[in-house]
Amino acid sequence: FVAIFLLPWRQCRATDTVRISSVAARLRRLFVTLTFNSKQRVALVNNNNVTESYHYIIIGAGSSGCVMANRLSENPNVSVLLIEAGPEDKNPLIMMPRGIGKLLEQGNPHIFDYQALSGEGKPSERWMKGRTLGGSSAINGMVYVRGAPADYDDWEKSGCSGWGWSDIGRQFVAMEDHASGQAPWRGTGGPLKVTINPETNPLCDATIAAAEQAGTPRSQDINDIDAVSNGGFGYQPQNIWRGQRFSAARAFVHPVRHRANLTVMTSTSALKINFTDRRPSSVLIRNKSGERAIKVSGEVIVCAGAIE
Repeated sequence: FVAIFLLPWRQCRATDTVRISSVAARLRRLFVTLTFNSKQRVALVNNNNVTESYHYIIIGAGSSGCVMANRLSENPNVSVLLIEAGPEDKNPLIMMPRGIGKLLEQGNPHIFDYQALSGEGKPSERWMKGRTLGGSSAINGMVYVRGAPADYDDWEKSGCSGWGWSDIGRQFVAMEDHASGQAPWRGTGGPLKVTINPETNPLCDATIAAAEQAGTPRSQDINDIDAVSNGGFGYQPQNIWRGQRFSAARAFVHPVRHRANLTVMTSTSALKINFTDRRPSSVLIRNKSGERAIKVSGEVIVCAGAIE
């Protein structure tokens, strides 16, 4: 599937039998190469690069875990291990925005699937979250919403020092590479791609116009402070870049996987954190090689999500 789209379109349409045979042979060779390299790469990640001790162990490679792995491994003097229960994010359906329908099917290895009880007399609900590099950012609807500044300020007033908008807002600006350009509280040049769908739709335009007629102003960026505070209607910002999903793994992990001090273990479950004198001393993991404890000399950072 991947190999076909690497070939020029005119070759794929050739009717000459010799050319078709040549293209087919190239496809077979390329497919074998891709398969071998993929298996080799996963084997290297899961086994050969794993040492016995790390300064930092991060449990969970979702949106927060990817950021932590990126920032902590900036220091070449520390070693970082990122553990993810799910597989690598190599499935073409992850990169393909419309692949979300298949990704969310029951039994897909890239999701955790839960039946949540809604209460007495109510039907249960199906809850899902990501189970691959990038976590839920690899399987969600790719909508980019930052939250309301007033909510962050309420967190800080409740005792969460450093979580007010004056601090968190600056972090959003620093990590964004927004296609609409630099603006107050909107960033460019960061690792996370944010775009607005360049193709408008008559039905969507009519809906936005109707909202405007009803008193809700049209907004070119619904994450703009005025739009969030006073209301606004417009096209949704999205984490899609050049037609492909731009997950937290693409933004924060893939660009730095070459770092010698960063190890990424996929298809690996973290079972338990062991403590010595009230300090974490090791993490018990399980993968296809069995169970073993990996020592930690610094900190264990749990980014496994609220449910797991």
